[in-house]
Amino acid sequence: MRSPLARAKQQMNTIPIVADLKPCVDLSPGHPFDWSIYLDAFGTQPAIGDDLFVHHKFAEQTLFELLFRPNLKVFVQREGECNRLATVLRACADEVEVYFDGDRENSEFVRAEHLLEEPLASILMKDGPDSKLVKFTRNDVADFLKPVKDFIHVGGFFEVQAEYDPLLVLLVQVMSNKSGLLVYGDGSKAYACVHIYDERCHAVGWAEKGLQTNLRYQKLVPHSPLEVQKRAIPERFFEHHPVPRHAYREGQIVEVVVPDRTPKFCPGFISKILNGHYFLVNVCMEDIRKDFEMPMHVGHPFLLSANWARNNGLPLTLPEDFKVDFNYPAFQKELELDEPIDEESLVLPKRRPPEPMRRMEVINFGKLIAEPVVIIRAVRHLVWVTLENARPGEGTEIFGVTSYNLYPCNFAQNNGIRIVTPPVFKALPELEEGQIRFHKDVIFTSRIHSPFAPSNMPYLQERYIKGDYYISTVFVNPKCYAGPYLDEKQVSLLNPCYGPGPLHRVIRLLFRDLFDCFHNIADFYKLFEWAETTELKTSYAKKERHRNKHLNESLSRVLHFPRCETARHFSGWIRTVLRVLQACPHLIALEKLGDGCELGCKYVDKQKLLALSNLATPRPEPGQPREPLTRAQAMERKEVKRTSSKKALTKKESPPDVPTKKPRSLRSSDQTKNGVKEELLEEEPPLTTYVYKSDGSSSSSNDRVTPDEVVTTVKQAETQPSTSNDKPKPTTAVPTGLSFPPTNPATWNEDDLSGYFKARENSGFIVEFLTKHNMGGAAFMALTIDNIRGFGYVLGPALKIHDAVTHLVTAQKYFEPNN
Repeated sequence: MRSPLARAKQQMNTIPIVADLKPCVDLSPGHPFDWSIYLDAFGTQPAIGDDLFVHHKFAEQTLFELLFRPNLKVFVQREGECNRLATVLRACADEVEVYFDGDRENSEFVRAEHLLEEPLASILMKDGPDSKLVKFTRNDVADFLKPVKDFIHVGGFFEVQAEYDPLLVLLVQVMSNKSGLLVYGDGSKAYACVHIYDERCHAVGWAEKGLQTNLRYQKLVPHSPLEVQKRAIPERFFEHHPVPRHAYREGQIVEVVVPDRTPKFCPGFISKILNGHYFLVNVCMEDIRKDFEMPMHVGHPFLLSANWARNNGLPLTLPEDFKVDFNYPAFQKELELDEPIDEESLVLPKRRPPEPMRRMEVINFGKLIAEPVVIIRAVRHLVWVTLENARPGEGTEIFGVTSYNLYPCNFAQNNGIRIVTPPVFKALPELEEGQIRFHKDVIFTSRIHSPFAPSNMPYLQERYIKGDYYISTVFVNPKCYAGPYLDEKQVSLLNPCYGPGPLHRVIRLLFRDLFDCFHNIADFYKLFEWAETTELKTSYAKKERHRNKHLNESLSRVLHFPRCETARHFSGWIRTVLRVLQACPHLIALEKLGDGCELGCKYVDKQKLLALSNLATPRPEPGQPREPLTRAQAMERKEVKRTSSKKALTKKESPPDVPTKKPRSLRSSDQTKNGVKEELLEEEPPLTTYVYKSDGSSSSSNDRVTPDEVVTTVKQAETQPSTSNDKPKPTTAVPTGLSFPPTNPATWNEDDLSGYFKARENSGFIVEFLTKHNMGGAAFMALTIDNIRGFGYVLGPALKIHDAVTHLVTAQKYFEPNN
């Protein structure tokens, strides 16, 4: 006999509950932006870690911690004991942990007054002064607990190497100090910003020492040398991580990160050696010979070895004019380059990357404003972030772990820097003590009744009734931008709503269905692989089981992701997850959107025009293995075939129509009608990149018809009367070198437009453009030359694509009703 407890199941998806949402934070006048309240609404944590914000920690540390760094040596002087040489382990407050005679296990703490200053300690050294000896005097003891940032006064002088010309050394003056972030200039005009920890900053007189060669010196301040020396910033605050020397040669192959609006990994080579520390790298992003040059050194975070991107699962942006399939041996042979650099020669930061879904601030040095960002990805020493105010599809920004633009939360407000206010979203309000959300105590019961005397109220555990672990209905808004990883067609097939029900159960069902929406399921695991080692609490989900035996077992493993603790945090938590997926933050929300959201993804054509990030895994090419069909996809295809068969059967039973022969120019080469794809009737001439005269006899540049002549000829053809009821294919308005479209191109979908160009030669780049951005005829014809260049194309390929747009726009006039 079954136990009565077997019928006590938690109810889900039976009682609709609509959430009463309110703004997550109050930003009305008199209520400034507060990071603590904003982070609490998201249910996430700020970016932290010893390997992040090293430059900020350098400015915040005390002078005692700066002087007594690990592995330095100091003499300990105690009453009644001999002076003993010790090695520093760490400094803590006004005490330092040291060990004697190489015995690290028997370390001890020594107070500051028992440490011998450097002038006396140098005398006690047997082999003369040691460079590892801690350098301090008795005058520094009073300032031991003072932070480093307070020693840099406004009006102080220092030397800085120019950012884009490291051989130029400038003598500048501090005009503002923001906790180590210095605004420098000539005393009356500010030039730029630099952090005191930057390797380009040096003490006054550094250029004269000759530590680097081929330097040029420029004095920007009008002060006398005596005054400059008097107010110079002490040398102890510089040279904590100098630029290492290199042994590279001109012509060696490298990979470079181009921190554009959409970060790119491009091949390049060393074009010029500036000195023993710096060199110029020629980036081959568009032109294989020369695109632009960047000054770099072996410790630059954007300098990589060959095949670094491929080894870390990142796409490489190939030169557009490379004639053969790109590979580094062919690249080396084409340009007659030297061998690639060795990865071991690079001095990249070997630190643990920060965890995604955390918040921090990015300082714009040009405008000196801060913008809140969320970390969406981290690979080795590189970090991808997206702005909180970024529109869907705007791409991401990339920084190195040691970038001086990254700062922790509240840095801007604590230092008087203007911060861009992040967007306010709607979320569930915070509960008061003893308050029960959604009136669950009235709807549900936590008492288990006998099956012979059932209760009228559904059962729900007491912790879900009294706690905030029960979520209202979660809606999917398929009209919002799905991002580069999710397939918008599969997203539209998701359940329109999930829940209401227990929070973790609803989230697990949602993630299980998201597996089927990815172009490549491996991206899902790659984006959240960091959650397997995070210190945060995590949840898990798993792809739905299939009967396909050839399913990759590695893709059926458990997916870990950060846990959403309460229902109040769900709105902010799901927004952060969608940011990691680079989708619209309103794609999944607690409110149903009718025609789209206010972020610009209302119209489908506009959604297709949004730029996609190059981090997404491209769709598999024809002939490549594809993911097995899910149950929903198989049922959808079966339904389409069944509908097509019924329509074909109905068409056979109807009276036959009189066959009419279409003109060859109006026959479709790739059209879909009633779900059945028509056969290819005729192969039309290829679409060329140049416009020829109507006879097509000449190919010289002098005989080519200009675009103005084409427009004039089209207008003349429109004024001529037609002698037939059918609209014939124009012979004088459109040159024979360009094929006339079979139907109105404004009504074409994605398959029609791609099929039109696939059947023609020299149009592979246009087909690739259409496949990548998935747009129809109307959206393609609305593109301008600026729109095409906004997708990342240079002027040459952009003009070729725009020629195809102009051709379709010109041909559209012959299908308008007034013609």
